[in-house]
Amino acid sequence: MAQRATPLTLRGATRLSVGRGQLLNLIEVLLDPLVLVTTQWGVALWMEHHLGPRDIILSLIVFSLTFPGSPRLEMPAWRAVRHIVGGWVALSGLLLIFGYASRYLNEFNVDVIIHWWWIALVSQLAAHFLLKRAAPYIRELQGPPAAWLSRA
Repeated sequence: MAQRATPLTLRGATRLSVGRGQLLNLIEVLLDPLVLVTTQWGVALWMEHHLGPRDIILSLIVFSLTFPGSPRLEMPAWRAVRHIVGGWVALSGLLLIFGYASRYLNEFNVDVIIHWWWIALVSQLAAHFLLKRAAPYIRELQGPPAAWLSRA
């Protein structure tokens, strides 16, 4: 009897729901896209002193590719680091390949790209570990679970 092939899933679907009990989930889902976009804008402003149309387009592409962010709060630290680094290497590689193929890569200052590459990775790691440390306080802000959840 032939074995059935297990489907390969690259990224699980993340559910985005907004509400008082979902504050931590909302922050976790928005964390990666916002960190990547703000670091890209920050590096461009720092090095070129302005944001051009190419920066806005790149930030929209990056946000679109990374939203919603992956939940990592329950992961052990080593696994979260591996997940963040692997995801960033894959995403930046994809951006470089498409930038090169479309000749759009030539529109960017090489120093900006290189600085954004390492600053974004370090910022993602820092943001994740800051959120992990702040999670208990954010859960306190959310308040107790709804009464109908505790009866289930």
